[in-house]
Amino acid sequence: HPQGGTMVNFATGRMFTAADAADTVTSYAVYGIRDVGSSSAILPSELQAQTLTETDYAPCPVAVGCRTRITSLNAIDYTKKKGWRLTFPKKGERVVGDAGFINTQGRYQFVSTNPTIIHADVSAVIPDGENWLMEVDFDTGSTGATPFIDMNGDGVLDAVDLLPVSGNTSIVPMGRLLSYGVASQPILAQMATNSRSFLNTNADYQPPDGTTDACTGVCGGHFDWDVYTGCNYQGNGWGCRANTHTHQYDDKYNVTGVNILNASNTTTDLSNQLPSGSSSGFKVIIAGQKLSPAAGILISASSTATNYQRVLDYSTGDLTPETFQLLPVFSMNDHSNGGRPQIQKLIVNLPKNAFSTRLWEKSGVPACTPSLAPGNEDCRVGVIPNETGCVRSNKGGSLIPLGEPEMAGALTIQIVKESTSFDDVELNVDDEPRMGWRLKHIASAQAKMIAMYTMFWHSPVSGCYGDPRYVANPPPVNEASASITPPYSGDPTTGLNNGGNPGGGTSQSVQMVNFITGSTTTFDTTVNPTGPRTTTISSTTPPGGASGGRDPAPGGKSDPTAPTAIDSRLYTGRLSWREFLRP
Repeated sequence: HPQGGTMVNFATGRMFTAADAADTVTSYAVYGIRDVGSSSAILPSELQAQTLTETDYAPCPVAVGCRTRITSLNAIDYTKKKGWRLTFPKKGERVVGDAGFINTQGRYQFVSTNPTIIHADVSAVIPDGENWLMEVDFDTGSTGATPFIDMNGDGVLDAVDLLPVSGNTSIVPMGRLLSYGVASQPILAQMATNSRSFLNTNADYQPPDGTTDACTGVCGGHFDWDVYTGCNYQGNGWGCRANTHTHQYDDKYNVTGVNILNASNTTTDLSNQLPSGSSSGFKVIIAGQKLSPAAGILISASSTATNYQRVLDYSTGDLTPETFQLLPVFSMNDHSNGGRPQIQKLIVNLPKNAFSTRLWEKSGVPACTPSLAPGNEDCRVGVIPNETGCVRSNKGGSLIPLGEPEMAGALTIQIVKESTSFDDVELNVDDEPRMGWRLKHIASAQAKMIAMYTMFWHSPVSGCYGDPRYVANPPPVNEASASITPPYSGDPTTGLNNGGNPGGGTSQSVQMVNFITGSTTTFDTTVNPTGPRTTTISSTTPPGGASGGRDPAPGGKSDPTAPTAIDSRLYTGRLSWREFLRP
């Protein structure tokens, strides 16, 4: 990042010096000027001002950035105005390079850079500076009518990607935080039927704060994974008919979470507890969320779902008949006609730095030091440290009541029968809704349990949760690992912060685009759980043939009535706004 010396933009020849980086007093802007052939000066009052405002997209998926921008919706009267001005909200922010381009939707796309932003808390990991990817209507400087940013990361641009702001439920986010440091301007690859921008950074790849991907599994330690069946309380006793324990799960398989439907250790798969052909319905409840705030959960009947929900937001809150009734019912097979859709995703996942001490519940997940924040119980490690024997016996330390919280505070996922009623469940810890819900410790309620899973950080210095020697925020440790991922494992491998990988599936589709001809080739691969992979290859050609295409209409808007013409600009990569508006 530019804190000294000189950087050169080889596209424009402009030198970018340390003096530029120190400019924290100048407000820069992007302008759109209507060229009417006049040589007279344009006054500031002749430009319609548009205002940029930053807001957060919510609910925030971990896979994508949540800091977004919106513009004012001021109309322009071109009988009185000669253009528009969009001033950046932070001093020192500017566009470096030859600006951006106008795409086939008539929207001006560019990247702004602000090298004056200092990331003091994590300067050793994240370079100083911020970059924003933005897109506005070229003729107004305001936002477009449809979203261009996939805010919820589901691969579809639709109403879910819009922002509710000041009562407006349909405003389009015109910008998002792209990356740190200094980013390039986008390059346009435009074809006959669509266009797409490319940058030298991947906006959807967000390395976890304070770590790299070099470590196996979750960095700085390991978690243990257990599945229990046939469990029940008998008086003050506790026992389970079966328990499968996997020590060092993430290090052993080089993963960051567990796909409960297709795990690296297949003996823990839910299908082994509830056969795939079963028509029985079930619900999912979670306990211990407050003590493992870094975890995310993906539960869905959609095979394409990718968005993790914070465990802090699942089955937490006041337990009422109404809130319990909101829990969805699933089945292992397709029984949608009976109201039991087939579960397609059931995955618990962690960021790579889940064992570090941070304010996991805060926006941006800043680092913190417990000794410097006395009384702030949210300054904690992302996954509860614990001892295996305490968790498996469901017996916490001497400082907490027997059986409270469930499984000695470990992150606990209970798969319960559809017939489970409100009378069968209770808060995991009295007067603490953020600790989730559980089945009551009575025989009639325990009979509703199908299976139970636990996850905890098996720290070498943790002690048992609730013991006087318990260490709530132990330091991360380096560990050796076998790091062998089974070939058909569905466990996620890159962590929540690295794109929100939802875990492996049974199929994969890869598309290759030839930017010279505009043709595409798609490779669809199906993974057979007990056999080899099979691949189907299909190709498509753009309208008008491999050498044809539709020339963009003047003025930056697509014109369906324009004649089809050969235009190599559509296939050769870069199309600048100057070329786009040529006669």
